[in-house]
Formats: sequence, C-alpha cells, structure tokens
Amino acid sequence: MLKHLFDYINICLILICKVLKIFVIFCYSAQWGCCGVLQRVLVNNMQYFIFVETL
Repeated sequence: MLKHLFDYINICLILICKVLKIFVIFCYSAQWGCCGVLQRVLVNNMQYFIFVETL
C-alpha cells in the first residue's frame, strides 16, 4: 500500500516537473534541473506545493 502511495507521489512529481519545464518556473539551475529543485523544496518546504496549486 505504502509503495503504491510513493509511486503515485513520484508520478505527480514527474508531471509537476514537466509543467514547470513548460512554464520555466524554478528551472534556473541546470545542475539540479526541475526535479532536483522540486525534491529539495519538497524536503524543505511543503508550502511550495500550495503555491503550485494556486498557479
């Protein structure tokens, strides 16, 4: 059950990454890339996703 939840979150992250690439939001770091930035923000600040929701 938990594994499926993590798979779902992973798919959501990938989709969010694709959307972010389209809008070029927070994709300033070639070293990290969109997904790297997203994962760091996910760890550091869950409010980021509230911000994404309001876009």
